[in-house]
Amino acid sequence: MDLLENQNRVLQRRADGQCCCHRCLADHGLRRCFMVVCPDCGFKRCPKASDHRLACTDSNETGQPGSIYRKIPLEE
Repeated sequence: MDLLENQNRVLQRRADGQCCCHRCLADHGLRRCFMVVCPDCGFKRCPKASDHRLACTDSNETGQPGSIYRKIPLEE
């Protein structure tokens, strides 16, 4: 699937009111073509943005369980 077809399929899912969390896009063989944010709090690092089955934490902190955004240790 080329990038334009992927984008059209993702946008159609959004227009149809279907979930577009990272997990649902991957389950349907789609790649994200926009920033995925939690539908409740609007944060990209909220676990619910990664998987709609997880609870909203109303937090944008890195390293939250279930979030695709992990804490990366600083090199010393």
